[in-house]
Amino acid sequence: MTDRLSLPLKILLHPWAIFMFFVIFLIVLDLLLVRWLKLSKVAWKKTEYVWLGFATLGLIGMAIDAKTLLSRNLLQQHVERQYGMYVSVRQDIEFGTGAAICRKFIRSEYSPADLEEIQREYDFACTWFRERLVQLPHDPRPEFPDLVIDIASAMSKVTDEMLLEYFHLLSRDIENYKIGLDILQTLQRGANPEGSKDALIIFSPMLLAFALALRITKVTGEIKLET
Repeated sequence: MTDRLSLPLKILLHPWAIFMFFVIFLIVLDLLLVRWLKLSKVAWKKTEYVWLGFATLGLIGMAIDAKTLLSRNLLQQHVERQYGMYVSVRQDIEFGTGAAICRKFIRSEYSPADLEEIQREYDFACTWFRERLVQLPHDPRPEFPDLVIDIASAMSKVTDEMLLEYFHLLSRDIENYKIGLDILQTLQRGANPEGSKDALIIFSPMLLAFALALRITKVTGEIKLET
């Protein structure tokens, strides 16, 4: 969070600055509530709602800040994992453009009767893989694409067991990639909270300092009423 703040805000959120604000809150509240307004016992009880409210907001801000920090740490790790999953998909497709798929069968006495049909299926698969390969950059970072590849349609046009098995392998790797992409996008949203949440994160230490100062002032005021 602090890496995106301006220098004045970084100074403002320094631990010593927070402590100074706490001391200032303590002095001002004591002068205002204890010495000037001289709150009654009932009024001091009502301040419970005030300091608890500020403390709750401060804790919520701290929780959002902790979630943001965790998301950023996890995001850096997951980007590398996501890139690895992307590479796996691209290598699958690249393999489909190699000699294992893009080949010409030569008829012999051991060839199956439907060799021409098998050749057509391999030619189709070879073309299909080549067309998909040119659509995939070598390195998509920092923006990973949402892979939209209609494997089911391609599988419906082949019957060869080897081709079907390879299409299944590619389908699994694409599915893993898409699951990883969903996680990546969730982490990106968590690492970059909305403007209103940013404000709550920034001022949460101040809110907690004020709540604590008010609570201490309440104790001081109640003691003075008893004496």
